[in-house]
Amino acid sequence: MCKQLSIILFISSIIFAPSKSQFDFLKNLQPPQPPTLPSMDVFLSQLFDVTSNEIRNLANNFNFHDVSHKDITFILHLPKNKTIVLDPKKPTIEATKPTKIIVHGWQASGTDEKNSELAETYHNTGDYHVIAVDWAEHAKKVYVHASSSTKDIGHVIGDFILEITKKDPKLLENIHLIGHSLGGHVAGFAGQRVAAKTGKKVGRITGLDVAAPMFEVPVKRSADSMLSKDDAEFVDVIHTNIGFLGVSDNIGSADFYVENGGPIQPDCFDPVNIFESFGCSHFKSFEYYLESISGKKYEAVSCRNSIEYHILACNNNRKVIMGEKVPKDAYGAFYLETGSPLPYSKLLDGLPKIRINTPMLRLKVN
Repeated sequence: MCKQLSIILFISSIIFAPSKSQFDFLKNLQPPQPPTLPSMDVFLSQLFDVTSNEIRNLANNFNFHDVSHKDITFILHLPKNKTIVLDPKKPTIEATKPTKIIVHGWQASGTDEKNSELAETYHNTGDYHVIAVDWAEHAKKVYVHASSSTKDIGHVIGDFILEITKKDPKLLENIHLIGHSLGGHVAGFAGQRVAAKTGKKVGRITGLDVAAPMFEVPVKRSADSMLSKDDAEFVDVIHTNIGFLGVSDNIGSADFYVENGGPIQPDCFDPVNIFESFGCSHFKSFEYYLESISGKKYEAVSCRNSIEYHILACNNNRKVIMGEKVPKDAYGAFYLETGSPLPYSKLLDGLPKIRINTPMLRLKVN
């Protein structure tokens, strides 16, 4: 019997043993490498269309300028994709119910399809006023012009808010500004305008990967020259491209760093053009927020920094939901992952899936 078993095992080893050629692919297999990121000077010189030597001078001479108020349009989104253009001086609505004011960023407009998608998502989940602000006349120009327009555009929006809440200051609690990129700073300036004129704050501002160039890099502006936690009763910020298009610092009441805040988000890696990767990651903040309105839950954990988060030192800390349903008492920095592999893990397509952004180190923290 033992002799027969030995023969069977020997034959099986010949039949089923992998041939040397089956593992030839391992010879040239290299672990996926994170993308090479440009220096800040290279990034800013391309964004501003100036030489590296001119960047600092441009930033030091940066000033906000006034714009024509006729260039700004307020579009009320009704259910079933109907829209009405509002007169900002004589609006036909009041903020008697939750009022969402969407503010787009650079190179975008208030008529983009994403505004309609966000509005329709809100209408499918409750009774809201949803208003898209269109400042494309300035947002579509070069970055320096667009960024220097943000304060006055914010003031126009602030005056509009005062109009739709003038019958009862308590209606300011219903105001929720949602600003992407430069629109985050516009929303902040709108909040500052309301506070300066009434001594009261709007209910909430959500900043979606709030713009860093000209506000955090190459020179950091003061809190009153950008979005800050003081601009509303509650300010939540979602970070997805930190260090490049989006700010890195905690500027809100609660700051959410998705996949460490980036700079590259899942499904956004472009091996040919790193700047396309940044643009995609920058807009991911809007997509995450949109998904949260309809019920997708992005759970984040309170943590002082990325290092403590990745060594699991924060596992027992408070956990909250990021996005539309974030609790208004959330405070500080929060970290989360989306459940997708980092974008450059696509280099391993066809091989067993690996979560590259999950630390190999596992420490038990008491």
